[in-house]
Order: sequence, then structure tokens, then C-alpha cells
Amino acid sequence: MRVRPYGGEDETRRDEPKHRRRFALGLSDWDSPPPGHLDAGIVGDVLLTDTLWTAAGPQVTADLRSACWTRLAGCSIVLANLEAPISSVPKPADRKPYNFRTDVRALDLFDQRFVLSLANNHIMDYGAQGLVDTLEVLDRAGLSYAGAGTTLDRARAPHYRSVTGIETAILCAADPRFQAATASTPGTCPARPGLLAESVTEARRRARFVAVAIHMGMEHSTTPSTRQIDLAEECLDAGARFVAFHHAHRIGGYSTSGRGIVLWGTGNYVFADGNERPRGKTARTAAWRVRYSQPADAVTALSIEPAVIDRAGVPRTPDAGEAARERERIHGLGSRVRTPLRRTMWHSLEMLEPEFVRSNVTNYARLLRLRGLSYVWRSLVAGLRAQLTR
Repeated sequence: MRVRPYGGEDETRRDEPKHRRRFALGLSDWDSPPPGHLDAGIVGDVLLTDTLWTAAGPQVTADLRSACWTRLAGCSIVLANLEAPISSVPKPADRKPYNFRTDVRALDLFDQRFVLSLANNHIMDYGAQGLVDTLEVLDRAGLSYAGAGTTLDRARAPHYRSVTGIETAILCAADPRFQAATASTPGTCPARPGLLAESVTEARRRARFVAVAIHMGMEHSTTPSTRQIDLAEECLDAGARFVAFHHAHRIGGYSTSGRGIVLWGTGNYVFADGNERPRGKTARTAAWRVRYSQPADAVTALSIEPAVIDRAGVPRTPDAGEAARERERIHGLGSRVRTPLRRTMWHSLEMLEPEFVRSNVTNYARLLRLRGLSYVWRSLVAGLRAQLTR
């Protein structure tokens, strides 16, 4: 597929009507949606571990919920990536440097607006039973989810919902390396070319607003790979109006076109990692909000509400000046996606950053101790192939 030029500005196609669109707004610029419109919120990785409960107290409090979700007040639907299974299985399924899980206290952080993406590289950390436990707990709590299941058909099933009278479909998928489900085994919905577009096409027959969340990208990089761009193109061509990527632990830019809007990296959001707290650029995050217009069949506005993840893993609001500067920085990141040469240049520069080098050396050293040189080599080759090939 030919990669089309992208940028941080509106790039409406000539054959499509232009509608008034506003991007990189703050909450102070946001008004209530008129009839025929909906506001959808999205955040990146939500990792809830004992580190958070120790810092915030044994129960999810109103203060904690407020710290997390005030930025998305007024959204009728919110999409978040649940970065750990909810399970009491005692031992991880595999020897990995990082295995995450949480418990039922996590349920109190969410309300009925949420759709939780289970398509990520940690939902299977405690095996098939850990996933089944998660599905059962969410079902009992009445919380919606997508992106993982006991079979491939269930993993790729969208979540459908009527939001302010607009039929909506949420699809979630992950890098195929992340424990993909099969016809007979549990796992995540694989973000494979063709398969994801087919799912979007099917969802579009039933829903007006189709949103796709994909767990994919090079960790500690703000620049999408060619594979990510191809997937976003396929989803937009199939009828999605909103595509978002998470996994890289960094905020990427966004791109717009007459077909829809793409967030190239949502960043972490609530990230209580007991192994390593967010710091530096990984502590920067944001809550994102898009407005979909049913009359225009388009996303007509985007707001970015920056935050900084504190030592406990909770997003905190910076002062107005810092938030404005961060919003402008995010707005400018879209220019990195416009040409293959720019993407290659920024990928290369980011791989030289101390934070990138430190993280990868640490991770592969741990993996070497746990699994040996042969496994590390295979993982490295698979990772490079995922980033550098289609």
C-alpha cells in the first residue's frame, strides 16, 4: 500500500466536503456537543499494581478517580488500555522481565462509560486462566471490553454501543507477536493487515462511528513504523474515523485527513509499575478527546489535555503554561510522519537517546539472564522485523 503524506494539519481530500475542524484544543476551548455529535475520550496504558494501592490507599478513592478522569469529564464513551489481567493466578505463564497483574480493586476506577482494551502484551502474562479470570470479572462488573478472548472470533469482536443516539463500534488489536488468539486458543486480536480492515468493514455496516485502538510501536519512540502507517491507512479506508496506537510509553503526534484522525502514540496514563517508575519523557502523558459529527461523518475536533505521571503512577495536571507548551509540542510531532525520510531520521535519532538505550539494554540484559542468548537473538530479530518491514 502506498503511504500517503501525513501532517499535523487538516488534509481534507479534494473529493470530500470540508467541515469546520479544530485540533490541539484545550479543555477551555471545548464546548458541549450539539445534537448529532458525540465526544469520545481515549487514554493509553492503565497499569494498576500494588505500587498504586500502597501510595493511594487500599481502596480506589474519589480523589484518585478525579485525578485520573477529570480531564475527560463530559465524554460519553472512554477507551483505555488495561495493561494487566485481573487475576489471582499465583505464577506467571512465562519467564519474562516484566509480568503484570492486578486485582478487583481496579474495577472501582472505571465507570460505565469505559471500554477497556485487552489487546496488549501483558494480558496473557498469567496464561489463559488469567485472561479468563479477567473476562469473568469484567462481565460480572458490567464493564465493557474488546481485543482479547478465548478464541480468535471472540478476540476480534467489536464492542457495539449507542452513544448519544449514534451507533458506535470499538475495535482493539495488538501486534501479532503479543500472544495472538487462534480459532481454538485464547489470546489477543492480532493487528494483521487484511484481518483488521475486514473487521472494520463489518463494523461499519452496523455502526456509524468506528474507532480502532492498536497496541503496537517501538518502545520509547514517538515515530510510527511503516507497518503502523499501513494499518492506519487500511482502517481509515475501511471506514474507521478514529485510530489510536499505544504501547510505546511515549506520546506521539497525530495526523488528520478527510477520512479520519490517527493518534500515533497515546503514551502511558496510569502507570504504577513497581519495577520502574515513569520518568523523563515517559512521565509525559495526555488525555485525548475527539468529537465525531454524524452529519459530517467526520471527527471535527480534537483536544489534548497534558498531564505528568507522578511517583505513584497517577497523572497530575501541570500548570497552564507547561500544559500549553506540551500541547504545542505534541501538535508539532505530526510533521515527523510526513515522509519516509523524516520517519527514518527521527527513528535513528530516538534510538540514540540515553533513555532509549538504557531501557533496551536493561530489558535485553534481563531477558538474557532469564531465557538465554538464542531467545534474545530471536526476540531482537522479530522486533526489528516488526519495525522495519511491512
